[in-house]
Amino acid sequence: MIKFSLILIVALLLTSCSDKKEKFRNKKSVEVALVDVDKKLNYQQDAIKGFEYANKKYRYLDDGTEIKYKVYSHIKDVNSTLEQFKRIKEDGNKVIISLANSEKTVNDIESINAIKLPYISVVGTYDELILKSKYITRVSTSNEKIGNIAAYYIMDELRGKNVAVIYNSKNIYSKSIYEAFIAKFTKLNGTIKRAVDIDSEKLNRDMFKEYKIVFIALNSQNKYKYIKKIKEIDADIKIITTEGLFNYMLSSKSKEISAVDDVVTIEQFKVFESSTIFKLFDEELFTNSVYSLLGYESYILLRTALNKCPELKTECININLRNSCNIVGAIESLKTISGHTQRTLFINTIKDGTIINNLIVH
Repeated sequence: MIKFSLILIVALLLTSCSDKKEKFRNKKSVEVALVDVDKKLNYQQDAIKGFEYANKKYRYLDDGTEIKYKVYSHIKDVNSTLEQFKRIKEDGNKVIISLANSEKTVNDIESINAIKLPYISVVGTYDELILKSKYITRVSTSNEKIGNIAAYYIMDELRGKNVAVIYNSKNIYSKSIYEAFIAKFTKLNGTIKRAVDIDSEKLNRDMFKEYKIVFIALNSQNKYKYIKKIKEIDADIKIITTEGLFNYMLSSKSKEISAVDDVVTIEQFKVFESSTIFKLFDEELFTNSVYSLLGYESYILLRTALNKCPELKTECININLRNSCNIVGAIESLKTISGHTQRTLFINTIKDGTIINNLIVH
């Protein structure tokens, strides 16, 4: 009797496992397009690894439909981009996930609006992306928010009324953060004593002698370059900058992390050292990069929206991409409002090669 009962239990378990497997794999699929892929750009390769990891872990929707993606190469010409988008739509893709930066995406807005497919911008940060298209959902934090937080931090935490700023007028990312910072800081009754545009000016030893606080709104490579120069001028100058600096130092083994000690950074993720957050992920698919996390979260956002649209109609998918709450991100919960991803930000100080969290901004 006991033997018979054991056989019956095993049989029931096997049947249950079999039924569960069939339930979550219904042989249907939904296709999406991963576009603007340039194998020469390291940040894109990092983002792809995060996207791939999420796809490997969450390949199926709740009803068993498989999520499949096809990679499309980067195209510079605007007219060729429109033709590529048309082909993507003809191929049956329901969503475009783009690895293009803000500048490229701004140039593509007309094509995005013409094709009318939901469009996820993984790394784009420019506010104009959302303002000029009802099809774009931006995963990364906006430049305006970064600029505003920098202004509040300098005014409220550092008690700084006067500040110098370094930016690049030829770079959308840099220029838009600079403009947001200027607008907010002056509104808070702060004074911009010096604004250095690296496109037309070179730093000299006398330039920052009278300033104790400098805000650097540049990309990671230029951040490091100008931080070193400023510290050579005066090691006591307080430097605040945008995200990616520590990440850049980790990936550039020839750079000395001690060179950026005491620099304050505004980050989208609390921690991103391989010894901390990345132990949660498959090391073969993940890298110690914020771009991997953004790629991962782009996929989670995609899957969340697809799950809410059983008929997989693009209108429904677009609505749920652009307006969604309680999304389980890589580290913190996320939500989207009218295409803007709302996330917690972290103000950190780099100290002795590690990150110390100073403030959390909701």
